[in-house]
Amino acid sequence: MKRVHTANQISCPECDHPVTKVTCVKSKLGRRYRYRRCACCDHKFKTSQSLGETDAKETIVPYLETVLLRRQERLRGGGSSKLNPSDVREIRKMWAKAVYKDKQEIIFIAERFNVKERAVKNILTGKAWSFVP
Repeated sequence: MKRVHTANQISCPECDHPVTKVTCVKSKLGRRYRYRRCACCDHKFKTSQSLGETDAKETIVPYLETVLLRRQERLRGGGSSKLNPSDVREIRKMWAKAVYKDKQEIIFIAERFNVKERAVKNILTGKAWSFVP
């Protein structure tokens, strides 16, 4: 069975090169989103097309805006985190000022911020919240 392509030929918004590759396709809320990459300049961008219309035109969606929105959500803790970036900075300062860097200090910090010891260890080792300076 032959696959039917419904995507239009979309030029790269950066270099206007006519060849782009669709890397991922997702359908949400009656729209089809195609994540594309330019064959010439390797620029990533996203297009959107309505599923309800037969001759719906594909439009370019600002991909960077979606990335920035996700980053802002992550900086706010993603909605489920007990900590925020200022708490993480404070934990790191407390650890730097600690005379004895042992398990008791980690327990003290964890109790102060109402989190588990593992959360504090992950912050200090860079496994969690590594994007916060």
